[in-house]
Amino acid sequence: MLSKRSRILISIIVALVIIAILLYVWGAATVRRSFPQVSGTLQLPGLEGEVEVFRDSLGVPHIY
Repeated sequence: MLSKRSRILISIIVALVIIAILLYVWGAATVRRSFPQVSGTLQLPGLEGEVEVFRDSLGVPHIY
């Protein structure tokens, strides 16, 4: 049987690991949300006609 001190230490370590995982997931989601959409179709109100967005080899968008 583990002593009370050992159980407390294990609980703290488990809590820190869970916090680290949650922070990683939150950080990854936050970073990915800032990336531009590079594929797919969007419907924009007020836009009449078809628009094409092309990205060159450096990632610079060209709108036609």
